[in-house]
Amino acid sequence: MTAGKNPACIGRGYVGIVLRFTEEQMVKIRLRRTGCNNNASFRVVATDERSPRDGKFLEILGWYDPKREGENFKLDMDRVAHWQSKGARLSETVASMVRKTKKSATAATA
Repeated sequence: MTAGKNPACIGRGYVGIVLRFTEEQMVKIRLRRTGCNNNASFRVVATDERSPRDGKFLEILGWYDPKREGENFKLDMDRVAHWQSKGARLSETVASMVRKTKKSATAATA
């Protein structure tokens, strides 16, 4: 099949179409918005990076409530470490929460 005859291949070439379906799934740990208008809260989820923000996910790893005072998030660090060992990447906000969790864990043991 040539690239000019298949309308799905226009501009990308046939090889690009084949590679798109054979590449591995990339997992990202990021926030998923929940709550209602003007009262947003978030779940920390492991998801395919191609999924939309509020789309399907693989696992819930914690929560984050930006309007809450004091401790406003909770993470299951064992599961975060599990997904990181599988190659998952963290979003900037989740990476910040992981750093804070690790810092508070070392301060509590010292």
